[in-house]
Amino acid sequence: MPSPAVNEKVSTARQGADMNGAAPTGLTSDEARRRLEKFGPNAIPDTSVRPLRRVFEKFWAPFLWMLEAAIVLELALGKYAKASVIAVSVGVIPTNEELMIAQHTLALSRP
Repeated sequence: MPSPAVNEKVSTARQGADMNGAAPTGLTSDEARRRLEKFGPNAIPDTSVRPLRRVFEKFWAPFLWMLEAAIVLELALGKYAKASVIAVSVGVIPTNEELMIAQHTLALSRP
């Protein structure tokens, strides 16, 4: 025979379920449909960052735009050696970021 404290908890839980409109056995189809229309689906939005998007985000930075503009300017002035040095640095920066992303992804995948 359950103790009075257990009966009180069960009674309180039933009252709470009744206050929320749910029967002890669950929502009716009509109530579920109404809540779905009012609140939307019971789902968590996907907030994970895709690795490829993370790589492209590293290219979307004012610092890299400035370096790319410097490459174009150096090429227009005929200074091909300087343009190639800048182009190598533009290639090195994202490569370093990609290595950091790979290490981070690997660290997250390990238990």
